[in-house]
Amino acid sequence: APALAAAAVTAPPSPPPPSTPPPPPPHRPDARVVQLRWRRDSLMLVYDAKKVHGNHRFVHSPTVLNNGDGVDHIFTCHNHIPWTFSDWVYYINRREDQEALTTVAMYPGVRYPGQFGVWWGDLGDWPWQHNYYWNACEPAVLARTITYRRQTFNNIMFHTSMPVERFNCIRYLVDGLNATAPPNRTCLDESEANEIHVVYFDGLRNTETLTPLQHKFLRFSPTVNKPQPRPFEYGIGQPSIATFGTNGTWLFHTYGDSEGVYTRWNVHFSPLHFDDNGEPHLPQLRELSKQGITDLFGRPVNLLSNVDVTYDAHRDMVYMLTDLYPFPLNSRVSGAAQILSISRRGLLDQSEPWRQVGVIYEDEAYPARLAAAYGVELSMPHNAIHTGLKRHHNPSFVKAGDGNLLDPHRLRIYFTSADDTPASDCAASHGETCAEWSYKLWVVEAALH
Repeated sequence: APALAAAAVTAPPSPPPPSTPPPPPPHRPDARVVQLRWRRDSLMLVYDAKKVHGNHRFVHSPTVLNNGDGVDHIFTCHNHIPWTFSDWVYYINRREDQEALTTVAMYPGVRYPGQFGVWWGDLGDWPWQHNYYWNACEPAVLARTITYRRQTFNNIMFHTSMPVERFNCIRYLVDGLNATAPPNRTCLDESEANEIHVVYFDGLRNTETLTPLQHKFLRFSPTVNKPQPRPFEYGIGQPSIATFGTNGTWLFHTYGDSEGVYTRWNVHFSPLHFDDNGEPHLPQLRELSKQGITDLFGRPVNLLSNVDVTYDAHRDMVYMLTDLYPFPLNSRVSGAAQILSISRRGLLDQSEPWRQVGVIYEDEAYPARLAAAYGVELSMPHNAIHTGLKRHHNPSFVKAGDGNLLDPHRLRIYFTSADDTPASDCAASHGETCAEWSYKLWVVEAALH
């Protein structure tokens, strides 16, 4: 595989500052009415890991900031070593009209000269590494000045992680970082060990000065009514950030939430506060209402995960991206995404239903194919854009630094595509035809009215 391009990349700027929207207007009864019109010629390939770094690489789950100057600052999950299913956060910047052809490995980072970041995946053989955490994925970045441990930082990243002893895809720590053969043992799903970590950083200045600080923020804490997640469920992760005017900044995240013998996911949310020591707190965590959210066939959903949220101060509206259930048969990820809206007060008071304003999927026949596969009556969602791509998962909005909508006249949405390879093909081909190796980032745009 080609050498990483990161060493030749000019150090990118700090993520953009937060937007400064006007104060939210008074709540209006008709605030839920918003129209979204797809710009069908806007679909564009953003980043192809194989083209940049060679075979057996993947990329997914971006968070994207833009300060209005036409440059997207992308923080995205990415494997750093060929064949491995371990996530790092890579930084990419690109002009809106250009495909990205370079990256910077950011978090957990790299230990090689000429590249950015700090390696967090080792078992303590570097002096600053004694945390024993492996994965870093599904980032959410907030541009805000915070003093933490007597250091001042202008950015905070929240991301999903898990203890290294629970992650079973780390053979390269044993077999050597330069190994190129596919893994020789099965990777188990340890998602119930997921946690959220927070990272403080103040830009990528050069390879010598960047030393981000990170610590555990949230870990699954069982209560009488909430048992520990069972295997193959989910812990806590997939954070998203938005700022609701005078209501402050809020953090949303996926929460593994079993009910009886049924495994499910929900989304929890709370105001995001920082104490005098710079430590984050979620003082009012509660479950996000699923009222009004339906699957592809018009049925109310009983689970919710993998959301991204942004606030439109111009209309006093909140928009949410999430998977459009059900997944295609034999697929672990969504084939379609949906955009939902609700008023700010309706969200915070949980007093209104969500309203679907648009969907993204492959082609006109996608609903019929799934209806036939699941043996249910066909139902056609309204206002769909057809991309011609397989899968549309881990979607995210392009936002300002505070997590808010940058331009009240348009939505720009990133998502991950993949070749439609069943999961079983990965094992059958000894890792050669895994769908992950075909992951790409795309962006599509819609006008708001």
